[in-house]
Amino acid sequence: MKRSTQRAAVAAASLLIAAAQARAAACPADGPVVRDIAAEAFYTDAKFSIVDPAVEARNRESLRALDKTLWAIVYRSDRFLASGSPEDAACALALLAHQAAGGAMLGTMSSRQAGYERKWRTAGMAIVYLGLRERASQEERTTIEPWLGRLADAVEATDTRPEHWNNHHYWIGLVDTAVGAATGDEARFARGRKIYDDGLAAIAADGTLPREMERGRRALHYHAYAAAPLTLSAAIAARRGEDWWERRDGALHRLVGRVVAGLEDPAWFAARTGVESEPAHPSALAWIALYARRFPGRVPEAAAPGPHRSSWLGGDLDALARRWMPGTAGGG
Repeated sequence: MKRSTQRAAVAAASLLIAAAQARAAACPADGPVVRDIAAEAFYTDAKFSIVDPAVEARNRESLRALDKTLWAIVYRSDRFLASGSPEDAACALALLAHQAAGGAMLGTMSSRQAGYERKWRTAGMAIVYLGLRERASQEERTTIEPWLGRLADAVEATDTRPEHWNNHHYWIGLVDTAVGAATGDEARFARGRKIYDDGLAAIAADGTLPREMERGRRALHYHAYAAAPLTLSAAIAARRGEDWWERRDGALHRLVGRVVAGLEDPAWFAARTGVESEPAHPSALAWIALYARRFPGRVPEAAAPGPHRSSWLGGDLDALARRWMPGTAGGG
C-alpha cells in the first residue's frame, strides 16, 4: 500500500473512531429520574370534552422533566429504527436502564390523572424496549424488565369495573401486551389478549364504541385514541405469530374504517353527537402507520398523512412499521 493511501486509511479510521466516541459521549445516560407524577384532571364538563387550558398548561409544565427524559430515550430508539445504529440502540438501553435503576414513575401519583400519565408513558417505554431487547445485555435485562413489570402492576391496579371500561381499559391492555412480550411474562401477555378482546367486543356493527360516542365534540378523537392501543397490541401479537387482526370477525377493521371515514368527513360524528366534531389530534393517529403498512390501500394517505409520531406508542411509527413489517408492501 502506498504511504499516502495508508495515511488516508488511518485518517479515515481515526475519524470513524472519533465519531463513535463522540456519539457515545453524547449519550446522557445519567439524567434525572422522576419517580413522582403530579397532574390534574383537565376536562370541565360531564362529557369530558372541554379542556381547561390553564390546567393543561400546568400539567405540561409538571410533566416536563419526565417527558424530556423519555423523549431522549425515544429519540435514540427512533435513530436506531431508522438506521440500525448500534450506538443509538446502546444509548437508548443505557438510558432505560438508568431510569429503571432509579425506579422512575414508581413513586407517588397525585391523582387519577397522574396514574393515566404513568400508564401512557409505560406503554411507550415498553414498546421502545421491545424493539431493543435483543440488543440488551443480561445486566440491562435484569434491570429494565423487573421495572417494567412493577410499572405494569401499578397500571393494572388502576383498572375500573367493566361497566366503566373505555379507552383507558384498552391502554392498560397495551401495557400488558407490550410488557408481557418484552419480558416473557406469558400470564401478563394473556391478560393483554383478554383486554384486547374486551375492546373488540365493545365495537358496534357500525364501527363505533358507545363509551367514546359519549364524548360529544371529541367523539372522533377518542375513537382514534381508542384504536391506538388496540392496533399496537395486534401488531405486537403478530410479532409473536398470533393473528389478532381478524379476531371477533375483524371488529378492529370496523373501528379503523369508522375512524378513517370520520377523518375524511367528520359530519357523520357531528350528526350523531349533535355537536360539531373536533379533529383528532395527530399523535392519536400515529398507529395508522402500522395499520396502513399491514393493510395497504385501506387508509388513504390524505386521511392521516403523518408524520406518525407518539412517544406513548414508541416514537416514530413509520420507522417502527418498516422494521416490524419489513416484507409488507404498502404505505405507512
